[in-house]
Amino acid sequence: MTVSDSVKMSDGCPPMNPSESPFLTVSPDDWLCSNELAFAIFDGFPVSPGHVLVTTRRIVETWFDASDVAKYVKCLVGKIYTFGSENSE
Repeated sequence: MTVSDSVKMSDGCPPMNPSESPFLTVSPDDWLCSNELAFAIFDGFPVSPGHVLVTTRRIVETWFDASDVAKYVKCLVGKIYTFGSENSE
């Protein structure tokens, strides 16, 4: 059993069909920043003001399956963090 299999079994959800992803329908005009493999958007249901989501440009079943894009996601997290720090009250 792989980590991916155990995640599927523990959350009870079937794998997502790529056409069902709410993130892949977000227009690039709404992206805060992006790179070759990831993009950032404001959270539509933020847990705190200014909350941002950083996601891959393709469906990745688990974070462990995203090792090839992880550095691109982390790069955007750094950009968003720096931007927020420089523009906070």
